[in-house]
Amino acid sequence: MTKHTVITIMIISTYFLLASSSQSKVSIQPSTAAPKYVLKAWQIAVGDPDEYLWSIEGIPDQRSTGILYKSLASPPLRARVSRLGAGTKLNLWWGRGGRLDRNTDWDKELKDFRAFCESKGVQFDFVVDTN
Repeated sequence: MTKHTVITIMIISTYFLLASSSQSKVSIQPSTAAPKYVLKAWQIAVGDPDEYLWSIEGIPDQRSTGILYKSLASPPLRARVSRLGAGTKLNLWWGRGGRLDRNTDWDKELKDFRAFCESKGVQFDFVVDTN
């Protein structure tokens, strides 16, 4: 083989190598959607009817974390919220059968929790349905 033929073969081989590798690259696009979680209130079957436990769950149809927190002010719950990351959405839809405990200021407690979430960059939205 002549020197010229070897150079030509090298150029053609390099071209095919580069062309095939550019075709096989997979572009991974980061998700632009903010993670979403649901805050759930769990009523205790035997006990004070106005006492609840709280959990943070993933999107419906995902496994439960299995962790319950005693209150919205619970340090472990707040630590969990702190780890969710800025931009995360946390939603609570709470239908309590038309009654709210008069001994607990739920509006204040939920607003305090919202303020905490916002301080961590977590968007907390809640609706309390009293009808």
